Amino acid sequence: MRKLLETMAAVRPLVVVFEDIHWAESTMLDLIEHVLGSSERPMVVVCLARHELLDIRPAWEKLPGSRVVSLEPLSANDAARVAENLLGDAELDAEVHARVVEAAEGNPLFVEQMLSMMVDEGALRRENDRWVPVGSADEIAVPPTIQALLAARLDLLGPEERSVIEAASVAGLVFPEDALDELVSDDVAAQLAKIIHSLCRKHLVQTGVESIGRGAHYRFAHVLIREAAYQGMLKRTRAGLHERFVDWADRVNRDRDRAVEFEEILGYHLEQAHSNLKELGPLDEHGFELGRRGAQRLSSAGRRAFARGDMPAAANLLRRAAVLLPERDPTRLELIPDLGEALLEVGEFPWAELFLEEAIDARHEGEGIAPALAELLLLRLKAQAGSAERWSERLVEEASRMLEQSEGAEDDAMLATLWRLLAWAHGTSGRYGLATGAAERAMEHARNANDARQIRLAASLYALAALHGPTPVPEAIERCEKIASEAQGDRRTQGLVTSILAALLGMRGDFERARVLYAQARELLAELGPTVAGASTSLEAARVEFLAGDLLAAERALRRDYEALTRLGERYILSTVAGELARVLYAQGRVDEAEKVSRHAQDLADEDDIASTTLWRTVQAKVLARNGNRDAALILIGEAVDLLRRTDSVVAQAETLVDLAEVLRLAGRRKEADDVLEGAVELFEAKGAVAAVEALRVPAVS
Repeated sequence: MRKLLETMAAVRPLVVVFEDIHWAESTMLDLIEHVLGSSERPMVVVCLARHELLDIRPAWEKLPGSRVVSLEPLSANDAARVAENLLGDAELDAEVHARVVEAAEGNPLFVEQMLSMMVDEGALRRENDRWVPVGSADEIAVPPTIQALLAARLDLLGPEERSVIEAASVAGLVFPEDALDELVSDDVAAQLAKIIHSLCRKHLVQTGVESIGRGAHYRFAHVLIREAAYQGMLKRTRAGLHERFVDWADRVNRDRDRAVEFEEILGYHLEQAHSNLKELGPLDEHGFELGRRGAQRLSSAGRRAFARGDMPAAANLLRRAAVLLPERDPTRLELIPDLGEALLEVGEFPWAELFLEEAIDARHEGEGIAPALAELLLLRLKAQAGSAERWSERLVEEASRMLEQSEGAEDDAMLATLWRLLAWAHGTSGRYGLATGAAERAMEHARNANDARQIRLAASLYALAALHGPTPVPEAIERCEKIASEAQGDRRTQGLVTSILAALLGMRGDFERARVLYAQARELLAELGPTVAGASTSLEAARVEFLAGDLLAAERALRRDYEALTRLGERYILSTVAGELARVLYAQGRVDEAEKVSRHAQDLADEDDIASTTLWRTVQAKVLARNGNRDAALILIGEAVDLLRRTDSVVAQAETLVDLAEVLRLAGRRKEADDVLEGAVELFEAKGAVAAVEALRVPAVS
């Protein structure tokens, strides 16, 4: 969306207006913030909202480059001008004018609709150049609110006009004439143009609406008019109109070969039809069928969002699809693994746990593979939420058992998921060779299943293992470049792998290109909204800046993600970010701060998370050694070294040996420190981490 607006702004000056954003989804508000914060072209963005928007987004009152303009109630003179514009050159009777202005309390819509109602009712008539009341002005009934006024106006409509405006309210704020022709009865359809013209004359509907669709399009004069028309219908009537709108749209879109493009919108209409019927009482078979049809559209749109890495949209659409289906429905259970992953990614852990446990409960009834996958995902959830012990070991055991039971199975998509979760667990435990192998098996099964999404998810795990494990830097760079180029269209995978590629280039010493890439990665993931993946790129950015010697830049990146992950309620990656932040603070000489943050990393870290458990130990060991408690420091750093010996995490092993060397030097054991440092150099050289080797060699020369 930002790029579209920038393209338009490049052609001519651009003003973008968002109406009624107090009703907007959080993703829409995130989009507006994103456009304001990152657009490279000048544009004016106008957001119309009620005051409660600032309760939802208080920071908007002080957004850089923006200004809040409060619209006060119209003065009596301005309200009179609204009346004059509406009634033309004829003068309004002074008593009527005073009564309308007083009742409107500065609301221009009230002025417009009140005068229109008085004309429709015959309470006002034109005599020469004046509009005068029929009877006394005091006898004119004035509704107490704008909602009551609009309801009263709609009550004055004839049955044909009412049926048209109600059908239009289902079609949307902007509606096509063709749809109304389908939604109203035959006798009303025969005089549709005349009725729409009447609604326009009464200031309920507007003409001249631009649209990319065929035929004439119209718009409600105000969103509240549309809302009043919609709410004034019986729920059963609403349900029927929503269903018929979908039937019309399916026929039109089939003719234009655009059915997939509108799945999400039509899924919404079926969702509304189902919801309205459900509120009337127990659903019959027709009601359940509407739910199944809506779920099919929404889940299809949700899986496409998943495939392009748009996890907020995937979570929203898949959850709505699941809610439309009865519990234990096989189709609903099949949705839950993907839904669970999407909810995990956006930090909605309670919702994810609720759905995953529902699927697990169904496992005892032998309802397919989805419940078994849900159990593995629940382990991953508890790891990210910090509420599981030995989770990676349990996940490996359970996934391996399922793979043994599935030997010879032809469900490649399911096998790809199992191998991918196995790769994730192995990587967490620092067994990167096993993680690489599992990721390759996942990609193989995903290719057999023609599942591009699973290929890319597994590929990002492979790239992560290539960064931290024994894969030499040149080989890892080549593989990551290939993965990134193949992930076009999936911003999540592109962002994650580009970030990893930046870290690899930093290890090679190509800092300028690495900085460009990690900035690109951050931007790609930021465009998807607040996600766990988007709040993890600081680990690679900080690695680049640490090697380049810019510790303040490393700190800034880590603090940004530290705060973002805290807001999401995520703990698994947060523990590693906290450990790396403590490491950077210590390198700056801010020892007390480093110790405090390392204590937080210790509280967050699960025993299975080797990266986090070694990071907090190494920082605290160096702090202890610096404070003179060298025996305790050597014990703690020794624990970190022992933990890493059980892994093939070459980079972490080398970095921990560098920390061990510092502790030994502080303990006065310089010869041992030099020997340990040589061991670290050998590991870095085997990895191809040129920048790390150079950083260690410089002090030795001096």
